[in-house]
Amino acid sequence: MRLILIFMSLFASISLASSPRMAAPVYKLKIDLSLEGRPASSFGLVVTAGERARISENVDGQETFIEVLADRTADGGVDLQFLVGQMSKKGERLDLGRPRIVARENIPASITVGDDGGEQMSLAVLAQKHSR
Repeated sequence: MRLILIFMSLFASISLASSPRMAAPVYKLKIDLSLEGRPASSFGLVVTAGERARISENVDGQETFIEVLADRTADGGVDLQFLVGQMSKKGERLDLGRPRIVARENIPASITVGDDGGEQMSLAVLAQKHSR
């Protein structure tokens, strides 16, 4: 009996160790950024859950960037934590905001945030599952 228990424990350990790990989901994001009610940038970005991704665009010497960290929520949604900013022509970084959007796959989601000075930023995103 003891030998059977040892064998079963050994078999379970080997099975667990050799089973493939679940790969982190990968999302294709379509991101639209508006500043002061005017379209500023549109980006396409592929991000792996749990990893930070960054994309930037330079228009007339004004670089706008977006960093995003994506994670899957317990109910199957996509938690997107953004950092939106600009780099001045002098190389100074200006953080415009850190919005967070919890979205459903294939359903557009957006957020508009403002500061005490009345400046507004809108971020719209469409998250789709992406195969590697």
